This record gives sequence, structure tokens and C-alpha cells, in this order.
Amino acid sequence: AYGGSELGSMIGGKVGPPIIGGIIGNLVGEKYGEKAIHKTGIDDKVTEAGDKLAGVIGRRNVDKLGDMTMTAFGYSDSEVCVCCPCLPASQVLLLITVPFFVFNWYKLGKKCRN
Repeated sequence: AYGGSELGSMIGGKVGPPIIGGIIGNLVGEKYGEKAIHKTGIDDKVTEAGDKLAGVIGRRNVDKLGDMTMTAFGYSDSEVCVCCPCLPASQVLLLITVPFFVFNWYKLGKKCRN
């Protein structure tokens, strides 16, 4: 969970046979990642933040945030964009967010100069 499976997969692929080591590392990393999240209390803090945000934007929209984030990073179940079906949704989101990123840095730099 939360990067544990990816790290376990990378380590397992380096240590053992590439495919089997990656699969076993993925499973072990997932379990240890979840344990680490529970031990550190991050899961409680995330739940608390979600509850506070639900009071502002609603529980339904809070639940959608995870799906939107996973789509933006390319881990969504469905990768078809509604507005442009020829491109995966993650690429469309990337094309939308990069200009905003550049614009924000431009405006930030302009304010710092004054």
C-alpha cells in the first residue's frame, strides 16, 4: 500500500528471478506498507482530513478525489477520457495541468519581482 508494493517489486526483481521476485516483492511490500501506514497513524489522519473536507465539498466529491488522483497518475481502471476518447485520461489531465503549472510559476515569479 502507498508505494510499498512498488518498492517491494523493485527489490524483489533485483534480488530474485525477475518475474517471480517482482510478484513476491509486490505482495510482501503491500503487506508491510499497510502495516507501516497503520503503525504511524497516517490512515487515521487521512480519514480525519477526508471527514473535514466532506463538510466543505461533500462526501461524494471527497470519494471522487482518489479516483481523479489515480487517473492523473495513470493507475485508473478505465483510461478513456470523456472529452477526447483517442487519448488516455492521464495524458489529457497532464496536458491540462502543465499549462496551469507554468502559468502559476509565471505569476509567482512576477509577484516576487515586484
